[in-house]
Amino acid sequence: MYDIIICVFGCVTIERYRNEILKIKETYEKNTNENVKILYFLGEEKTSLFNSEDDNCIYLKGVKNDYNSASIKQNLGIKYIEDNFQYKYIFCCGSDTFVNVPKMQKYLKQFNQNDFLYIGGHGDYRNVLGNNLYFHSGGAGFIISRPVVKKIYSTLENMFETWEELIKSKPCSYLIPACDVAISYYIQKNIDKCQ
Repeated sequence: MYDIIICVFGCVTIERYRNEILKIKETYEKNTNENVKILYFLGEEKTSLFNSEDDNCIYLKGVKNDYNSASIKQNLGIKYIEDNFQYKYIFCCGSDTFVNVPKMQKYLKQFNQNDFLYIGGHGDYRNVLGNNLYFHSGGAGFIISRPVVKKIYSTLENMFETWEELIKSKPCSYLIPACDVAISYYIQKNIDKCQ
Protein backbone atom coordinates (compact mmCIF):
# COMPACT_ATOMS: atom_id res chain seq x y z
CA MET A 1 0.00 0.00 0.00
CA TYR A 2 1.51 3.32 -1.07
CA ASP A 3 0.85 6.48 0.90
CA ILE A 4 0.99 8.51 -2.31
CA ILE A 5 1.31 7.70 -5.98
CA ILE A 6 2.44 10.72 -7.95
CA CYS A 7 0.80 10.83 -11.36
CA VAL A 8 2.99 13.01 -13.59
CA PHE A 9 1.61 13.72 -17.02
CA GLY A 10 4.37 14.57 -19.44
CA CYS A 11 5.90 14.34 -22.87
CA VAL A 12 9.23 12.82 -23.86
CA THR A 13 9.12 13.77 -27.54
CA ILE A 14 9.63 17.51 -26.96
CA GLU A 15 12.99 18.52 -25.48
CA ARG A 16 11.68 21.03 -22.92
CA TYR A 17 9.23 18.55 -21.39
CA ARG A 18 11.68 15.65 -21.62
CA ASN A 19 14.18 17.76 -19.65
CA GLU A 20 11.53 18.43 -16.99
CA ILE A 21 11.12 14.68 -16.48
CA LEU A 22 14.88 14.23 -16.31
CA LYS A 23 15.02 16.98 -13.67
CA ILE A 24 12.37 15.18 -11.58
CA LYS A 25 14.48 12.03 -11.75
CA GLU A 26 17.55 14.00 -10.60
CA THR A 27 15.74 15.75 -7.74
CA TYR A 28 12.61 14.76 -5.87
CA GLU A 29 12.30 11.25 -7.27
CA LYS A 30 15.56 10.43 -5.49
CA ASN A 31 14.09 11.63 -2.19
CA THR A 32 11.08 9.33 -2.18
CA ASN A 33 10.78 6.39 0.17
CA GLU A 34 9.14 2.99 -0.28
CA ASN A 35 5.72 4.47 0.55
CA VAL A 36 5.73 6.74 -2.49
CA LYS A 37 5.71 5.84 -6.16
CA ILE A 38 6.14 8.18 -9.12
CA LEU A 39 4.63 7.24 -12.47
CA TYR A 40 5.05 9.19 -15.71
CA PHE A 41 2.10 9.05 -18.11
CA LEU A 42 3.18 9.76 -21.66
CA GLY A 43 1.87 9.68 -25.20
CA GLU A 44 2.33 6.49 -27.18
CA GLU A 45 5.37 7.72 -29.10
CA LYS A 46 8.33 6.15 -27.30
CA THR A 47 11.90 7.25 -26.91
CA SER A 48 14.95 5.17 -26.02
CA LEU A 49 15.77 7.61 -23.20
CA PHE A 50 12.96 6.24 -21.05
CA ASN A 51 12.39 2.53 -20.69
CA SER A 52 8.85 1.77 -19.57
CA GLU A 53 9.73 -0.58 -16.72
CA ASP A 54 12.98 0.95 -15.51
CA ASP A 55 11.77 4.54 -15.44
CA ASN A 56 8.16 4.12 -14.30
CA CYS A 57 7.07 5.42 -17.68
CA ILE A 58 3.65 4.42 -18.94
CA TYR A 59 3.22 4.99 -22.66
CA LEU A 60 -0.51 5.31 -23.28
CA LYS A 61 -1.66 3.64 -26.47
CA GLY A 62 -3.50 5.97 -28.83
CA VAL A 63 -2.57 9.11 -26.88
CA LYS A 64 -0.75 11.89 -28.69
CA ASN A 65 1.64 14.49 -27.37
CA ASP A 66 -0.49 17.54 -28.12
CA TYR A 67 -2.17 20.25 -26.07
CA ASN A 68 -5.28 18.21 -25.27
CA SER A 69 -3.28 15.16 -24.27
CA ALA A 70 -2.58 16.49 -20.76
CA SER A 71 -6.23 15.82 -19.89
CA ILE A 72 -6.17 12.34 -21.34
CA LYS A 73 -2.84 11.47 -19.68
CA GLN A 74 -4.11 12.70 -16.32
CA ASN A 75 -7.39 10.79 -16.53
CA LEU A 76 -5.93 7.56 -17.90
CA GLY A 77 -3.08 7.86 -15.38
CA ILE A 78 -5.55 7.93 -12.49
CA LYS A 79 -7.40 4.97 -14.01
CA TYR A 80 -4.14 3.04 -14.48
CA ILE A 81 -3.17 3.64 -10.86
CA GLU A 82 -6.56 2.47 -9.61
CA ASP A 83 -6.36 -0.65 -11.79
CA ASN A 84 -2.83 -1.62 -10.77
CA PHE A 85 -1.94 -0.38 -7.28
CA GLN A 86 -3.04 -0.12 -3.67
CA TYR A 87 -2.69 3.45 -2.42
CA LYS A 88 -4.15 6.08 -0.09
CA TYR A 89 -3.76 9.18 -2.25
CA ILE A 90 -2.91 10.21 -5.79
CA PHE A 91 -1.15 13.48 -6.46
CA CYS A 92 -1.61 14.68 -10.07
CA CYS A 93 0.74 17.21 -11.61
CA GLY A 94 2.54 18.17 -14.78
CA SER A 95 6.22 17.60 -15.34
CA ASP A 96 6.96 21.23 -14.46
CA THR A 97 5.90 20.80 -10.82
CA PHE A 98 8.43 20.28 -8.04
CA VAL A 99 7.11 18.19 -5.15
CA ASN A 100 8.44 18.22 -1.60
CA VAL A 101 7.47 14.60 -0.99
CA PRO A 102 8.38 14.35 2.74
CA LYS A 103 6.32 17.47 3.53
CA MET A 104 3.40 16.15 1.50
CA GLN A 105 3.50 12.85 3.39
CA LYS A 106 3.60 14.68 6.72
CA TYR A 107 0.73 16.98 5.67
CA LEU A 108 -1.51 14.07 4.65
CA LYS A 109 -1.19 12.38 8.05
CA GLN A 110 -3.74 14.84 9.46
CA PHE A 111 -6.49 13.49 7.20
CA ASN A 112 -8.56 10.33 7.13
CA GLN A 113 -7.69 8.50 3.92
CA ASN A 114 -11.24 7.10 3.78
CA ASP A 115 -12.80 10.56 3.41
CA PHE A 116 -13.66 12.16 0.09
CA LEU A 117 -10.66 14.45 -0.24
CA TYR A 118 -9.80 16.76 -3.12
CA ILE A 119 -6.90 18.92 -1.93
CA GLY A 120 -4.93 21.60 -3.70
CA GLY A 121 -2.96 24.73 -3.10
CA HIS A 122 -4.33 27.59 -5.07
CA GLY A 123 -7.25 27.51 -7.43
CA ASP A 124 -9.92 29.65 -8.94
CA TYR A 125 -13.49 29.71 -10.16
CA ARG A 126 -14.79 29.25 -13.70
CA ASN A 127 -18.31 29.60 -14.99
CA VAL A 128 -19.20 26.14 -16.28
CA LEU A 129 -22.68 25.70 -17.70
CA GLY A 130 -24.03 28.56 -15.60
CA ASN A 131 -22.44 27.38 -12.34
CA ASN A 132 -19.51 28.97 -10.54
CA LEU A 133 -17.15 25.97 -10.29
CA TYR A 134 -14.13 25.98 -7.98
CA PHE A 135 -11.09 23.97 -9.08
CA HIS A 136 -7.61 23.37 -7.73
CA SER A 137 -5.01 24.51 -10.21
CA GLY A 138 -3.58 21.54 -12.07
CA GLY A 139 -0.30 23.36 -12.65
CA ALA A 140 0.52 23.18 -8.96
CA GLY A 141 -1.16 19.81 -8.71
CA PHE A 142 -3.89 18.36 -6.56
CA ILE A 143 -4.41 15.37 -4.30
CA ILE A 144 -7.38 13.02 -4.42
CA SER A 145 -8.13 10.23 -1.98
CA ARG A 146 -8.98 6.73 -3.14
CA PRO A 147 -12.71 7.12 -2.29
CA VAL A 148 -12.82 10.06 -4.73
CA VAL A 149 -11.15 7.96 -7.42
CA LYS A 150 -13.68 5.19 -6.91
CA LYS A 151 -16.56 7.68 -7.31
CA ILE A 152 -15.23 9.08 -10.62
CA TYR A 153 -13.67 5.85 -11.90
CA SER A 154 -16.39 5.10 -14.46
CA THR A 155 -15.90 8.53 -16.06
CA LEU A 156 -12.10 8.46 -16.33
CA GLU A 157 -11.61 6.54 -19.58
CA ASN A 158 -13.77 8.89 -21.64
CA MET A 159 -13.73 11.98 -19.43
CA PHE A 160 -11.98 14.21 -21.96
CA GLU A 161 -14.34 13.29 -24.80
CA THR A 162 -17.41 13.65 -22.56
CA TRP A 163 -16.18 17.00 -21.25
CA GLU A 164 -15.45 18.23 -24.77
CA GLU A 165 -18.92 17.22 -25.97
CA LEU A 166 -20.57 18.78 -22.92
CA ILE A 167 -19.07 22.25 -23.34
CA LYS A 168 -17.94 22.52 -26.99
CA SER A 169 -20.77 24.81 -28.15
CA LYS A 170 -21.09 26.72 -24.86
CA PRO A 171 -19.49 30.02 -23.77
CA CYS A 172 -17.10 27.98 -21.61
CA SER A 173 -15.75 26.00 -24.58
CA TYR A 174 -12.35 27.63 -24.05
CA LEU A 175 -12.07 25.26 -21.06
CA ILE A 176 -11.95 22.10 -23.21
CA PRO A 177 -8.20 21.51 -22.57
CA ALA A 178 -8.45 22.54 -18.89
CA CYS A 179 -7.88 19.15 -17.24
CA ASP A 180 -7.97 20.69 -13.77
CA VAL A 181 -11.40 22.27 -14.35
CA ALA A 182 -12.78 19.12 -15.98
CA ILE A 183 -11.78 16.78 -13.18
CA SER A 184 -13.14 19.21 -10.59
CA TYR A 185 -16.44 19.25 -12.46
CA TYR A 186 -16.69 15.44 -12.39
CA ILE A 187 -15.58 15.20 -8.76
CA GLN A 188 -18.20 17.71 -7.67
CA LYS A 189 -20.84 16.13 -9.89
CA ASN A 190 -20.26 12.68 -8.36
CA ILE A 191 -19.62 13.61 -4.74
CA ASP A 192 -22.00 15.72 -2.68
CA LYS A 193 -19.47 16.68 -0.05
CA CYS A 194 -15.77 16.74 -0.79
CA GLN A 195 -13.38 18.49 1.59
